[in-house]
Amino acid sequence: MKNIILIPVLFLLSIKYSYAQDLPAASGVSNNIIGHTAFVEAYDENGKPLTEVNKKVAGSPVLNENWGKGQVRFINDFLFQNMELQFDLYTNELHFRKDSIGYSFVDLIKEFSLEYTEEDKVKSATFRSGYPSIQKKTSTTFYKVLASGPNVHLLDYVSKQVRENYTYAGPLRIEYKTEDEYFLYDVKTGNIKNVNLSRSSLLKALPAYADAIKKIADDNNYNFKSENEVIKLFKALN
Repeated sequence: MKNIILIPVLFLLSIKYSYAQDLPAASGVSNNIIGHTAFVEAYDENGKPLTEVNKKVAGSPVLNENWGKGQVRFINDFLFQNMELQFDLYTNELHFRKDSIGYSFVDLIKEFSLEYTEEDKVKSATFRSGYPSIQKKTSTTFYKVLASGPNVHLLDYVSKQVRENYTYAGPLRIEYKTEDEYFLYDVKTGNIKNVNLSRSSLLKALPAYADAIKKIADDNNYNFKSENEVIKLFKALN
């Protein structure tokens, strides 16, 4: 059921005035928007209510089933902090929660970071948009940032896809499956390339950094068998 929020104009004007007093315009930062309707109205954060979850597919389409806490930076560099966030990996869409109701954003987002709990472990992640279009991905697509710096960004387009799972003598099971696609963004050339995390793929994608990649890998005995090793390599490369 859709939730319609009606806000009197005079009330909005009074809240906006209060907001201007509480938060200097030059700072571009808000510590908490939950429950502050004026912030929602002023910055188009109260978008459309979320659609219902597809109950015919087993599993969850989101990164974090438990809502996490984080911050969101919009393309105008305005920053909101201490928000309840949940990232849908099936739609590549960020949601926020206010008064126990989930919403999607209206304004374009440059970057967001969140901390969440998964299997009793605290995890954190940063996602960023604004990269060149490639394949079916556009400048508004969110990538998980594994490593970034002045030279190269290592990105992971992590998504959940609906797949059929067959088991012997059992019923067909339709479920969400997490998939990773890795990309390299060359800051100097502005090019983005799809890669796997093998040594040969990385060297082919970044010929200008081939010698540096070889040296870092050889000095640290990296065998390119884990994502964590490659992240360390690109942190050193930057």
